[in-house]
Amino acid sequence: MKSFIVCILALLCGAGVYAQPFKPAPSKMAKGWIYKRSAVEEKKRMLQMVKKVSALQHKTFRSPEELSRTLDKSLAGFKLPLFGFATLLQANEVRIQASKKLFKERLAWYRRERPQVLASLNRLPAARKVNYAPLIDPQAQIIFLGERHNVGNIRRQIAHTVLQYRKANPHKKVYLLTEFLEMNYPSEAQHHLYRSVLVEGKKIYWPYAGLLVRLQQSGVKVFGLEPLQGLREVARAMNLPDPDFARGSLSLIGQSIRNKSWANTIRRFALQDPDAVIFVYTGFGHSAYKYLENLPFMLRDFKSQVFLFDIVGDDTLNPAFGDLFTEDFLADRRCVSVTVLKDVKYRRLLGADVLVYVHK
Repeated sequence: MKSFIVCILALLCGAGVYAQPFKPAPSKMAKGWIYKRSAVEEKKRMLQMVKKVSALQHKTFRSPEELSRTLDKSLAGFKLPLFGFATLLQANEVRIQASKKLFKERLAWYRRERPQVLASLNRLPAARKVNYAPLIDPQAQIIFLGERHNVGNIRRQIAHTVLQYRKANPHKKVYLLTEFLEMNYPSEAQHHLYRSVLVEGKKIYWPYAGLLVRLQQSGVKVFGLEPLQGLREVARAMNLPDPDFARGSLSLIGQSIRNKSWANTIRRFALQDPDAVIFVYTGFGHSAYKYLENLPFMLRDFKSQVFLFDIVGDDTLNPAFGDLFTEDFLADRRCVSVTVLKDVKYRRLLGADVLVYVHK
């Protein structure tokens, strides 16, 4: 799902490169100076970006009219076309208006309790490699990993999270259920990733294939969540042609239908293997607490924890945006920023229990 993205336009001017075969390589001292200079420039650029986004937020949040326009723009991608969706249009619009109301309520909540929220934020020192295993609640049966899609650095952090937990808990049975792989249906045997992809011919979102195979090879039991056949059945029940429903599946009502199907699958695994730990790997629109009808709400009867993986600068409708980032993270593009929420009552305000931000 899309969040409001503040677009900063920059002109990139490339200098011509000419062959100079006799030019000596820079010394170690020179390389160190070049890196130090680039790090200082990067820190300055990122600080300016955060200040610019924070200033835009302040302007947006201060004016009710501007806030409404911004929320309309943010939610525009979840609307349905006027034609071909008569059955779903009204239900989708109700969800859009409810989402706007929810954000305004959370903004007011943050303003009221900002000192308490900040006291509840444990911002870990920025690091180039984070050990996520100690951050995972040992009592949680379901760990939601919500990501911004198609960011290589985020996929690496997801892999680190599951593999580090697997290594730290070799005695535990670990599942990973994901939207990037088509589900097994009740009429089929429950095969894990290898058989599903290579033998059963299941559909997989290929940019994620390497990550999923790597996890499966480490002993994690990988299964799909996306009910491609199920969506077609839903479309038929609503008298919607398959192509129309495929377009409509990214609307809020479409997300809700998919989430309900996913929640049923997750619940089945959680009940049949209550001693296992289940990682649920999806886009953050499905797993973060900031959206209506998402998976943690549908599975609230299970002990869970939510990790949210995003890019610095992209999650700009987060009321706490300007309070989350340390200067050492902003100064080094190789670093990861991790904030752990100490008070669970604010998880619905910030969207997660653990917030992980990376540089794009």
